[in-house]
Amino acid sequence: MAITKQKKVELIATMKERLADAKSIVFVNFKALSAADTKILRRKLLADQVGYFVTKKDFGKARSQ
Repeated sequence: MAITKQKKVELIATMKERLADAKSIVFVNFKALSAADTKILRRKLLADQVGYFVTKKDFGKARSQ
């Protein structure tokens, strides 16, 4: 299902807010990570009070412009 332009604008705004408050940013390629491993990672990050946000590369490019 395609994302509407309005939804994209909202996602980019959310990214800008989260990145503005971030002390650091890490970009990761999850291609080889299984769903179970992703779940474990999310739980560990939550336990350490680390934010976690998944987005497509296109949104990241839009944010940087």
